[in-house]
Amino acid sequence: LSFLKHYLEKAKIPVQLKGFLEGSFYVYIDNDSKASEAEIKLKILRAQTTPMSIKTLNQTIPKLDLSKGKQAIVLDCVLENGHLRLKKFNIPGPDLSIDLSGSARLSRRFDVNNLSFDGKFSLSDKITEEIPMLGDMLAQHKNADGSFPLTVRGSGKKPKIKVGDFQISDFFNL
Repeated sequence: LSFLKHYLEKAKIPVQLKGFLEGSFYVYIDNDSKASEAEIKLKILRAQTTPMSIKTLNQTIPKLDLSKGKQAIVLDCVLENGHLRLKKFNIPGPDLSIDLSGSARLSRRFDVNNLSFDGKFSLSDKITEEIPMLGDMLAQHKNADGSFPLTVRGSGKKPKIKVGDFQISDFFNL
């Protein structure tokens, strides 16, 4: 998932995550991505970020609690025949919650292509109060349940990340 770090750094959003990791993973890497296999099932308990500076918004997001108590961040994915299938990626919150699933195709050199991820996310009042501009930008895309629709399409080098109709990847110059 180093490509995620690349995008966050490019958007000037340094993220440091603290928590307790548990789970299992099996990974076999071959020179040909179609022969490679992986099965990853991880949980991160009591996960939180350090404060993050978002230079594009000229704002700082405070420390975020991503999972509390017995709730955990869940990552469940499989790599088979050059396809990464994200069965479940869930951040329970309370400050930021995300539900995401989908797939991506890997090229022979492990470049990530054909991203197709769908889900939704929610922000706590804490975040929208700290960064009112963010809440204002996203308000018109809010679902009836208070969440925001999230889609990720395109290539790993230049993904199109959308919240409703708003292409957030263009805003953050990803």
